Amino acid sequence: MYIIEGSKRATTNGEGRYDIVDLRPGTYVVSVASTGFATVKQTIILEANQTAPVDAMLKPGAVGETVNVEARVTTVDVENAAHNTTLSRQDLDDLPTGRYMQSIASYAPGAHLNLPDIGGSQQVEQNYIAIHGNSSTQDVYVLDGLLINTTYSDGQIQQYVDNAAVQETTLQTSGITAETSGGGMLQNMVPRDGGNSFHSTAFLSGSNGSGIWQANNLNSTTLARNLAAQDKVIKIEDFDGVFSGPIIKNKLWFTLTGRDQTTLTQAGSSVYPNGSPGLQDGLIYSGSFRLTYQMNEKNKFSAFLIRNWKYKGHEILDGGALFPYNPATSAKTRNKWPMYYILQGKWTYTATAKLLLQTGFSISHLDYNDLYEPGVGVPEGNFGATPQVDLGYPGNGGTGTVFVAAGVEQHYQTTRNYYSEQATYITGNHQIRAGFQFSNGRNSYGYNGNGDAYEYFLFGVPQSLLAYNLPINNNAHLDADLGAYGMDTWKFKRLSLTAGLRFEYLSANIDPENAPAGRFVSARSVPNVDCNTIKGMGCWKDWSPRISGVYDVFGNHKTAIKASIGKFNSQYSTGFTSAFNPMALTSETLTSWNTAGLGPACTPVNYPGLVLARIPIVTPLAVLLPRAQLQARFRRVVSDRARTRRLARLPASGTAFPSTRTGTATITGSIRLAFSMNFFGEQRST
Repeated sequence: MYIIEGSKRATTNGEGRYDIVDLRPGTYVVSVASTGFATVKQTIILEANQTAPVDAMLKPGAVGETVNVEARVTTVDVENAAHNTTLSRQDLDDLPTGRYMQSIASYAPGAHLNLPDIGGSQQVEQNYIAIHGNSSTQDVYVLDGLLINTTYSDGQIQQYVDNAAVQETTLQTSGITAETSGGGMLQNMVPRDGGNSFHSTAFLSGSNGSGIWQANNLNSTTLARNLAAQDKVIKIEDFDGVFSGPIIKNKLWFTLTGRDQTTLTQAGSSVYPNGSPGLQDGLIYSGSFRLTYQMNEKNKFSAFLIRNWKYKGHEILDGGALFPYNPATSAKTRNKWPMYYILQGKWTYTATAKLLLQTGFSISHLDYNDLYEPGVGVPEGNFGATPQVDLGYPGNGGTGTVFVAAGVEQHYQTTRNYYSEQATYITGNHQIRAGFQFSNGRNSYGYNGNGDAYEYFLFGVPQSLLAYNLPINNNAHLDADLGAYGMDTWKFKRLSLTAGLRFEYLSANIDPENAPAGRFVSARSVPNVDCNTIKGMGCWKDWSPRISGVYDVFGNHKTAIKASIGKFNSQYSTGFTSAFNPMALTSETLTSWNTAGLGPACTPVNYPGLVLARIPIVTPLAVLLPRAQLQARFRRVVSDRARTRRLARLPASGTAFPSTRTGTATITGSIRLAFSMNFFGEQRST
């Protein structure tokens, strides 16, 4: 049962058209009745983000006579030009995915994962989706129609959503309307709502790393090249369950989920002193709770909370290109139980049969720390435990094997607060939609590290020193990511046209920052920097038009030609502020040191020509912003499709800095033929 109040009704207009809005994905029975005619009943399967046409031919009949159409109606959506891949709950259970957002999204045509996932091998460390030449920062993730992208790395780093909490997922790769900002993958997850009866399901999967299921590529040739071990899965577990049902029938439903994910991976390039391979161990515990309340026929409320508890004892393969020689000292650990959660609330008001209002909020919070293994970190000023990277060490894969300690420690605190309102009005042949979206939040991070540097060696011989401006505290803040849009879908005979216009405003600032002196820099203090201080740093205003059309070729909803065109701005949270922030992480490679003058821990005692040492304590603005030439015409980037031309100037400092727009308004359109067909006796839509 998908309608908490039991049923919905609509009356046809003079042309026989009708619309029933605010339906959850699922199977429905549509009954069409009129006085003096036999009632016609048809069973349909409704997918998310779909407008399903259901026609009925009424014939004269006796009172109470009903005609049942047994076959389920399978038609092409002849109103929306979007190219959707819809995965039902059954699909989500049956497909061999890692059962997390990005792995599921890889099933959309044209989608590409930056790292492969083999049976959940990446389930505790995300990989990313790219589509149509866009970077993964252009992807949009929504849960119950509400944005859940974080502010971390301009929204690229995402939350973990318990798969059992999702009823259906829609993946959209083209024809994105003015409701959405980004032009990458749009993934809409429809949560489970519960029902009038109690239900419980469980999903259990695992692998013990048996050689039956994994190939061994080691041979005499690899052994001769000092490669004696390889990466392999040691253990994968995914235990997921859901319990749902009514608190008050036809009034208040609940859904409760819980999940346990564990992945143990052998890292062939990392070994302990006794020769045993390094083991990356990661786990996530998660739980979610959802309430759906139908107050009356017009008002429906929902609330949702998901909390993730994540931990990594030894981070070896993820989070960097350096492989630790001894994971007990030169791996990293993810702090135990960082704060990951999503909190949502939504109100749906069906004012009339023609007017639907929706408002909601979503808070996506993600904090975590990548730390040294216990006992490895040393206080600032102690250079004896500086990480040492040997580029010639056997099995390092060309990126280096790290000794003594891991790389830089990282501390992240991010929050996105999102709010939206939307109104849908249906009249005659028009479906008009308008809305407002707003989000803000912080994206703060700090870095520190042993010795504030990496010491590089080649077969034990000192080669260079990579010096960092540590410690740093970066306090960027998203002030406003605002979108306002209006769109109209107009149906004329077999043609359906959708035109929309979206206005966007983006603003971020650098909050006051302070950091103590480090090995190579003096104490620093950065004042507030925003678009009033630096003209062109944010406060961007842009218009994005979108238009699409669908033509029902034969008028039977079976074959349609669809086309769309639109402009999409690149999605940012605070990333663009880094070009103006002297507290952003900076490094310099020194090659003037050698075996002469080294201390007992191979630490240089003299660093001639170190530019970073000249950063002053005082903070006049002209000194604080040396990393880019300031130009008032700096503008927001247009979404970087593969065909987008990129423009840049090279300042005298040698730093590439975008002058005006770093892209042109690219046509991001598509034309495709959609049709339905019978495939082995079962109707499918293509």
